[in-house]
Order: sequence, then structure tokens, then C-alpha cells
Amino acid sequence: MNKAMLKFALIAIFITFTYFMINEGQYSSHNLPQVSQSSLLIKGEKYPSQGGKNMFEYYVSGSAPKLYPTDTFFGLLWYSKDKSLEIPKCYPYQGEWGSILSTHILNQEYFPMPTKLDMVYLSLVEKKFYSIEKNLPTEKMEKLWNQKDKEMGDQLFSHIVVGMAPYGGVALWFVGYKKSILIDWFQAEEIKVNMSRFVPTNPDITLEGYCNYYIDNNEQVKNNLLKNGLPDKNQFNNYMKQFCYKYKPEFGTFNNDEQQEFSQDNLAKLDYIEESLFDGTLDKIHENNLLEYHNAGVPQKISIT
Repeated sequence: MNKAMLKFALIAIFITFTYFMINEGQYSSHNLPQVSQSSLLIKGEKYPSQGGKNMFEYYVSGSAPKLYPTDTFFGLLWYSKDKSLEIPKCYPYQGEWGSILSTHILNQEYFPMPTKLDMVYLSLVEKKFYSIEKNLPTEKMEKLWNQKDKEMGDQLFSHIVVGMAPYGGVALWFVGYKKSILIDWFQAEEIKVNMSRFVPTNPDITLEGYCNYYIDNNEQVKNNLLKNGLPDKNQFNNYMKQFCYKYKPEFGTFNNDEQQEFSQDNLAKLDYIEESLFDGTLDKIHENNLLEYHNAGVPQKISIT
């Protein structure tokens, strides 16, 4: 379809939603462990099992919304009883929801799929700490990780990303260049953290002072707080809800404000659809799976070619 046709095209996308909510995790509290540095190169394929466990290569990252930055006390993805990988630090985590904001490459090793998430993070705009210790759906994650790009034959995903939202919302995604998917959406619980342990190099700093430093040095965050205040408590819960739907494009032209179908000599042809969703995921693999019923979040941006 040429540019002139695109200019006058009316694209009606009917989305039938069948409600499908991701189960939220239960609250859990735990003691704050001392954090040790861990290797974080893991990269994207399944390797021979070791000790009865499948081994994978992947990167680990953290994520937080650009208007609601966060910081971590610690963030660990455990893959055995005594071994874990640390979510790389970022001061602060702040960007597009679901995007990769931090990556460490220390050495090349292969690891089992994580079995547990253990994390304490600070929501800077709320000035509150949240804690989560949650077992992960490892078997489900292993199956989903093995998806390939049918066109290129490459691994679809490269990163396991942990998202930190206001009010204790915690997301877990598989993220790749062309596609990302939501694995689960959890709820952390609010806790108190001694600031001398959180910032041992400045034991006298207050929680208020620490958070205000970040806010005052970010005009976008500061102005949004002054204008809109904190987000609605259900905002990110609503963003992360999953539905069953498909896209159905219908093309036509306008003639005196009336929609008309394209003539037989000038038919429009759909090449592909790309989408970015409020739940932090995207799909750009051009396999037209989006034209079939599938579970996904609410669309935020759609590109049609």
C-alpha cells in the first residue's frame, strides 16, 4: 500500500477481550542478606544438563518506569540453594517499562534457569522500601526460553528482566530485540530498612534526603510529581492484566466522510503488525501471530505495514 493510500486508509482494529488475569504472588518477609557480586553473563541458548539441570546462557537486568525510578538494596535470582546471580545495579533504574537498563558481563558461564527471586528495592517517589522472596515457575520459563525466531533461526530472548513498580509491583519478563513476554506479576510487601545499611558510605543520610536527591536532579520526575502526584495504586496492576484477543485490520478510503472499500484494482495488503503494550512487552517478529487469538496486555502502540 503506497503513501497516498496510507494517508486515507481507515484502519479499524476490533479487539475482543477475554479476561485473563495473571496470578499475583503472595507477600513474604525475610531477613536482609549481605550481597556478594555474581557473574551475570548468561546469553540465550540451552546447553547440556549439568547435575541433572538444564543449563542456559542469558543476561540479567533490572527495569523501572521513567517517571517512577527505583533503587535496589539487593536483587538476587537464585538458581540453587547457595548460588545466585545479582541483578546489576543502576543508579537509579529509570526508563521505558520492561526495557533493559543494566547489564554486567563478568565472565562466560552457563547457569540453570532461576528458581527464586529475592529482592529489596526502594521506590524513590514514594520513599518506601519493598521486599519480595518468591519461587519462580522454572519449568514454564525453560519451555518459553527455547522459542526461536522462525525467520532467522536465532534465540528470541536474551535477557531475564526484573521490573520494579510503585506500591510493590514486581514484573518478570523474557526480553529480546524482536519480542518480549511477561512471565509473571508479583506483589512485594513494604518494609523498613536501616539507612546506615543501605548507604554504609553515608550512614547519617535520611531516607527523605536520599530520595529527594534523585527527584530534585531529575526535572521530568520532579515536574510530574508536582503536577500529578503519585500514580493511582491500581495503575500498574491494570497495566499488567492479560487478555485474550486478536487484531482484525479492515482497510478503506474516505469519500465525503463516508468509508468506502478499496477498489479491486487498488486493494490494500497487510504485510505485518508490530505492537508495544502497557505491560512492558513488545512483538516485532512479523509472523502475523497477532492476527490469531493470543494472551497479551493492553496495546499502547501499534504499527501496521
